[in-house]
Amino acid sequence: MNRLLRTNLFVFCFIILYFTFSFAVAWIPALFPIDADISLWSSLFIYLFSFGIPALVYALIAKRNTGQTLSGFFSFHKLPFVSVLLIIAAAITVQPLMMLISSISQLFFRNVTTSSMLQMAEMPLWAFLLSSAVLPAFFEELICRGIIFNGYQETPSWYALFMPALFFGMLHLNFQQGLYAIAGGIFFALLVKATGSLWSSILAHLAINGLQSLFAWYMLQSGIYDNTAALEVPSSWGPMLLALIPYIFLTAVTLPLLILCLRQLFILHRRPENIRQLPWPHWHHGAWIMYAIMGFLFLYTLATEIMIRLLP
Repeated sequence: MNRLLRTNLFVFCFIILYFTFSFAVAWIPALFPIDADISLWSSLFIYLFSFGIPALVYALIAKRNTGQTLSGFFSFHKLPFVSVLLIIAAAITVQPLMMLISSISQLFFRNVTTSSMLQMAEMPLWAFLLSSAVLPAFFEELICRGIIFNGYQETPSWYALFMPALFFGMLHLNFQQGLYAIAGGIFFALLVKATGSLWSSILAHLAINGLQSLFAWYMLQSGIYDNTAALEVPSSWGPMLLALIPYIFLTAVTLPLLILCLRQLFILHRRPENIRQLPWPHWHHGAWIMYAIMGFLFLYTLATEIMIRLLP
């Protein structure tokens, strides 16, 4: 069995488990302790059983077949201090670009993340950060870059960067969040490609989610986000287009700095930046499995978007 087929079969199993446990959380509240914080416990449950355990089982199978250690399989390699600083700087400078994409997508799609954020407003800060920053940063990177991106290394470089990022974006199951998550997925993959370590994308993911979560938690606690409907439903185009101007200028300033950080990481770790001319992955090599999964996620997200628009 070739590497791409093996990776995509894992993705297929992962999607089944992810939806199974997500629906279980929604319909079986008895899974959690009485008087427990449902948001935190549901996050722990889903990430552990649909992300963590399947990834560990897959790595153990690969270890038996290839002789790799678990740290070697997931590329858990140490990072020098200079790289850590560059990664944090890159995580800061990429955020204006992601916010610009988010603002543009909000012109067309409802921001469905606001209501979920409001549900967590009364959580302690440590629990809020754990559920919205720490758990996603570790477990999503374990799957999307630790397994999928590494499993696509025998495909053309642009394909290996784009396909896992597209899957990462679609996994969010809403177009507004998914569009900027695709850009984030490419950014995280570039960090792993530059450093050869999964810790780089975990650190950047944690920094991005952590900063955004701290800002959101402060805004929620201060009552600024009380008007949920105004945030979820796209308003008139004029004010929203004007609101893009600061993001455009900020992105124009930070994008060169982001490129410089990535460039320095490639140089520091002496990683090749050339585009590998590998053959296009054939359908019979397992590529069709990922295409089918993407189609399913797209249709599911589209159906969700239509239902949201039909709701009052």
